[in-house]
Amino acid sequence: TLRIRRLLDGEQPHQSVAFGCLLLGGIQHKLGRYDEAVKTYKESLRIFRRLCGRNEADVNVANMLVNIAGVLSDQGLGDRAMGKLEEAHEMYRELYGEDHERCATVLMNMANMHAARGVDDMYLAIQERVLDIRRRTNNGENEGFATSLINISNYYRAHDMHEESLSRLEEALGIVRRIHPEKTVLEGTCLYAIGNVYLSQEKSDEALDFYKKA
Repeated sequence: TLRIRRLLDGEQPHQSVAFGCLLLGGIQHKLGRYDEAVKTYKESLRIFRRLCGRNEADVNVANMLVNIAGVLSDQGLGDRAMGKLEEAHEMYRELYGEDHERCATVLMNMANMHAARGVDDMYLAIQERVLDIRRRTNNGENEGFATSLINISNYYRAHDMHEESLSRLEEALGIVRRIHPEKTVLEGTCLYAIGNVYLSQEKSDEALDFYKKA
């Protein structure tokens, strides 16, 4: 079907071909056929750029850049992947402003790449930007946001930044209790993590108290 669509469109770019390439590239990516996936995604990207104007911000172009970055990351090409994510973030920011979930999501991808490469200071800095965006846009009252707070608290604890770690965990615990007045596993996770911070500070009594609550 995609081949027929290309023949029908000839030299004229058409969204149906671009979206067809998007779907095909996703399948190739899942199958581990990374080189093919990048080539297919790039064909889609070229079409979207021609449709919107090469220097114009466009959500489909930004989305394709994120998809290409995902494949490059899986290939171990971190620097190239980061470049695509940075380009996508700039485009999302131009389209929607900084305080938008698309910006937050691509920043999260960038933070995770830094974490995988052991660049903890960049991971923490970008994660805090993501958390701030979600606080400002009221996307913080949910389990996903609470889990992000728990994750970043673990990084702070690993670097002996105990006050920062406790602050994020207390924020997470408050969110969990507001959205789930009943006891939940996630609340127990927060309490246990707080216990771990106190244990790292050699405050055994406080740690034991939170372990019991968990």
